Amino acid sequence: MGLEIKILGPWEIMSNGEPAVLTGERRVGVLTRLALSAGKPVPAEQLLAQVWGESMATTAGKQLHIVVSKLRGLLSPHQDDAIIATVSGGYQLSLPRERIDAHLFSLLARRARAARAQGEIAMADGLFHRVLALCRGMRWQA
Repeated sequence: MGLEIKILGPWEIMSNGEPAVLTGERRVGVLTRLALSAGKPVPAEQLLAQVWGESMATTAGKQLHIVVSKLRGLLSPHQDDAIIATVSGGYQLSLPRERIDAHLFSLLARRARAARAQGEIAMADGLFHRVLALCRGMRWQA
């Protein structure tokens, strides 16, 4: 089962089917930013600017390091390979993009549009329903 990050609707992390409790605005902010760029490096300066913003203190770099350490402990407590890798100048979330609902949403929507364009209406309908199901706690109006 592994790790899943759900940001479409109420923020949620699932680890092997069980919810993982993530507290702290900066931890949520850093993990969200890394999740949106899953598989790609995110420069530390960018994380600091986007998560700390104008409240950035001279110790913000150290604070970022502590936040990442805490996230690693939560996301991969028994693994030698951290799910958040340190890369040159920043960090990278090493999680398949389809394990993050926002990326899965885009992938399924592209597949649904392609199926519709090829006249595979039933397949497109099923895929669009899966896309909408990813948006937990949201109300849709026609």
